[in-house]
Amino acid sequence: MSFRPSLVLPPLVVTLLLGGLAPAQAAPDDPVTDLSVTVVQKPGSNDGWEISAAWTANPDATRYSVLIANREDGTSDPGKAFGNKDTAATSATLVSSSLTDGVDYWIAVQPIAPATGDVAVVKFTPPPLDTTAPEGSFQLSRTTAFLSYLGDEEEPASAAFSITQVSVDPDTVSRSVLPGDGSAARDWAADTPFHLTYSRAGKFTPVVRLTDEFGNTSDVALPTVWVRLDDIAPTVRITRPARPGLASSWRVIRGTSSDVGNGVVMVGAFVAQKRGRIWWTYDFSKRRWLEGTSALQRTLAKSRAQPSFTEPTRPGAWRTAAIRGLTRDTLHIEAIAFDADFNVRLMKLNQQVR
Repeated sequence: MSFRPSLVLPPLVVTLLLGGLAPAQAAPDDPVTDLSVTVVQKPGSNDGWEISAAWTANPDATRYSVLIANREDGTSDPGKAFGNKDTAATSATLVSSSLTDGVDYWIAVQPIAPATGDVAVVKFTPPPLDTTAPEGSFQLSRTTAFLSYLGDEEEPASAAFSITQVSVDPDTVSRSVLPGDGSAARDWAADTPFHLTYSRAGKFTPVVRLTDEFGNTSDVALPTVWVRLDDIAPTVRITRPARPGLASSWRVIRGTSSDVGNGVVMVGAFVAQKRGRIWWTYDFSKRRWLEGTSALQRTLAKSRAQPSFTEPTRPGAWRTAAIRGLTRDTLHIEAIAFDADFNVRLMKLNQQVR
């Protein structure tokens, strides 16, 4: 009679002895392999590090615990927590601001599913953090400007400046400009000069803000700019010819004009001459004399003669068209200059001619 274990032993034991039932899945006792670690300063931040670990998958594990330890065996001092993560992947990145540069730490990776396995560790040392702000130098096109209408007169008057970069640290990743008038910062992305405009008068100190890849910033203050209202009248002068007593010397009226503000845009010249008892005025449009009265001011007030209007040259010189029919007697000339903000200056001259 043959021995039949199934009649003596419990069914489960028999099954195991005979190999009829697979054993429970083995715990992943072996640690992960090929564990490596890299540590860099956290991008955009100057107060922490990114610690990245990678390893070869354990064939018996489906999840892993990854943590930073300050002991070689993968544990940490009581109350110390430097960062941890559970993952099903074979790599993980931890971010920590609790480390100390120059001190040794360990990345500890341990299989935790379906069961806890042995831990693998690799040492790393955080490098010093870059907390130095970038530096640069810049130039302003000018430090004083008058408010003016730069284009469409429906737009408010403004004053324009430009900022040019002279030098900047190579780790600079962004620039912005704070005008200093209370308005928000504006990005300066291009390598071309930055155009800065103000729409009100005052003194302002613009600032260029530099930021590097780790978020370190510095503010580079530029010289204070003075934005002024142009309320200063231009100058205007009538030039006396070499022989002012001759009527022929005044056939063309010449002069100069200048402006410290937005510039002279027009010079007008009005010419009158007394002939006997009557004042006459010259019409530059019709190129003829118009009869007035015996009183100069009344003649000027009532005259319909068209004055000469000219734009001065860049050095500020101006001249009228040729005057016909000048004769002897008293010559009266008035010149008025207009600047871009409608400030005016008047000059009068009387000359006896023959």
